[in-house]
Amino acid sequence: MARQKKETTDLVPVKKQRQIQTKTEIASPETLIQMAMKQGASFETIKEILDLKERIERQGAEKKFREAMSKFQAECPVIIKSSSVDYDSKKGSRVKYNYASLDKIIAAVKGLLGKNELSYTFTTQQSENSVTAICHAFHSAGHTESTFFTIPIDPAAFMNAAQKVASALTYSKRYAFCNAFGILTGDEDDDANQLTSEDEKKKKQEADQKAQEALDKLHTFVDGNEYIKKAFQILEYTERAQWAFCEGNKWNQETIKNHLNLLVEKKA
Repeated sequence: MARQKKETTDLVPVKKQRQIQTKTEIASPETLIQMAMKQGASFETIKEILDLKERIERQGAEKKFREAMSKFQAECPVIIKSSSVDYDSKKGSRVKYNYASLDKIIAAVKGLLGKNELSYTFTTQQSENSVTAICHAFHSAGHTESTFFTIPIDPAAFMNAAQKVASALTYSKRYAFCNAFGILTGDEDDDANQLTSEDEKKKKQEADQKAQEALDKLHTFVDGNEYIKKAFQILEYTERAQWAFCEGNKWNQETIKNHLNLLVEKKA
């Protein structure tokens, strides 16, 4: 008896129905301009679109600047004061203090600046009795912010006129640069006379008190706004980074919230 050949039937799998998600594409300003020109739009309409394009680009550049500055400040180390001054003044008192020189500050942070596409330039202004240094902080996207620092020219310094101006200018550049990028030095600058150990102790107490007052100001400001507090937590900002961010935005609550919102959206 011949065996019956078993026939097998290939099962054809049922295709699953795919869900097609349609994304709504937002037309760019360039596209809107082309559309407006093709449709014979008025000059006023095209001008409004161009203004819109400029605003969008400006906001985008500022957002990138804030992001870069935040990353820079989060990584920037405290600069150690490795330079010192020690001499007898004309009044007979001893002048002695430590400071971080501008060239060493720049050397310590230039790698981080480049990494975050940040750069800077200085411009200066001089009056009869003072000099002002203006540090312009740039980001590669095009946004720029400027910080200035003014210092009087010391008429009693042991220098000629040109040296007095140069010394004051170097001092003002150092502070303008640090303020522009939120850079901190190793301890509180003390350019006053340090006469005795008691004076030094008093200066340290005053510096500690100022640091505590700054910390209290930060806590009061952040704790008083739940959104800002949560945003800093999401961004994992240290207290130093929070202070620099608030100081850089002049403690303006709305400005800080707007900038934090951009950074939180970027991280999400």
